[in-house]
Amino acid sequence: MDWCDNQKRLILVMVLMVREEVLWVHRFFIPELGSGPIIEITGDQQKHIEKVLRLKAGERIIGFDGSGRDYVIILQGLLKNRLQGEIESWHRNDREPTLEVHLVQGLAKGDKMDTIIQKTVELGVKSVYPLKSRYSVVRLEEETRSDNKIKRWQKTVIEACKQSGRSIIPSVHPALDLDQILAIKARRPGIMLYEKERTSSFRDKLQGKKDEILEQGVFLLIGPEGGFSREEMEQARKAGIETAGLGPRILRTETAAIIAVGITMYEFDQLV
Repeated sequence: MDWCDNQKRLILVMVLMVREEVLWVHRFFIPELGSGPIIEITGDQQKHIEKVLRLKAGERIIGFDGSGRDYVIILQGLLKNRLQGEIESWHRNDREPTLEVHLVQGLAKGDKMDTIIQKTVELGVKSVYPLKSRYSVVRLEEETRSDNKIKRWQKTVIEACKQSGRSIIPSVHPALDLDQILAIKARRPGIMLYEKERTSSFRDKLQGKKDEILEQGVFLLIGPEGGFSREEMEQARKAGIETAGLGPRILRTETAAIIAVGITMYEFDQLV
């Protein structure tokens, strides 16, 4: 290999490194971006930029404010304990799915709800409705406790958007009863994953309502650790919700939620 070939290889490696750097620019949720061009970054975001990532003045980050835009921001440095940045440019984010998937998730114990919310937001859900089901072990009766949970889940949503490149923040609603969920769903398509359903596959149900789902979106109902009761299943069916199974094996609630959202996104070409 001669000197010229070595130079070409070096240039190629440098180009790839630049591309990699651009692809992996750090992303931050900054609600006040619309007021630019000079913006201030405070709180946890500032600490993460300065103390964890140790980014310096002149370096670039990507900011998003939930409006569907991504902003390229040049860091400028501290002013009165606030990190300043200048908006260099912005572009419309194209990573949002066109299909609206609303996840109705039976309240699960421990960190399972965090995992479900994190992974399904990465996959593209529009919103998450925690469900107070008959077999839910977790109870969110106290208003303060419920508010704290929602705040934590909303923070999980933002972190998942940062990770996955999304720029519109999905909403996490307060925990609701099945009656309330059915009222919100109204006439829009809905599918309940019911482990005792052996004759109707989830994929068949999606394909059978393809046009309606494309137009109106879909509500996916996932039970808690104990699944749905027969009474809940019958109540859902009377309200126009289809029931379907996810195959011959019984899945954990967190597995079922992630798989159901993933299959839905795949079947409607939202993962390609």
